[in-house]
Amino acid sequence: AADAVRAAVQMRRALAEYNASGKAPGRVDFGIGIHAGKLVAGNIGTSVRLEYTFIGDTVNIASRLESRSKDFNTDILVSGHALEKARGSLGAVNFEPLGKVSLKGKTEQIEIYKLQ
Repeated sequence: AADAVRAAVQMRRALAEYNASGKAPGRVDFGIGIHAGKLVAGNIGTSVRLEYTFIGDTVNIASRLESRSKDFNTDILVSGHALEKARGSLGAVNFEPLGKVSLKGKTEQIEIYKLQ
């Protein structure tokens, strides 16, 4: 979880540099959702077209968080569960609590944080 947060911070910096370079015709934005938990990883498909991918509820929650990043006017949302797992090894990274939200396909609300 901590590696995912650090990677998201580096991606944010790289995108800011890219936007400042003027290489794109307009501003490029992204959204990132970070969650932690069990998942299945492996090759899925047929012998003609295999794709290494990740599946499971953890992946779905991260995807839902990414989709909700626009609703909170931010680029990186982190679940409370991921933050709990990562917090001890992150150092000077700051988070703003946003409360609990409902996510599509989930019956229970999930605590989320905005990466500042």
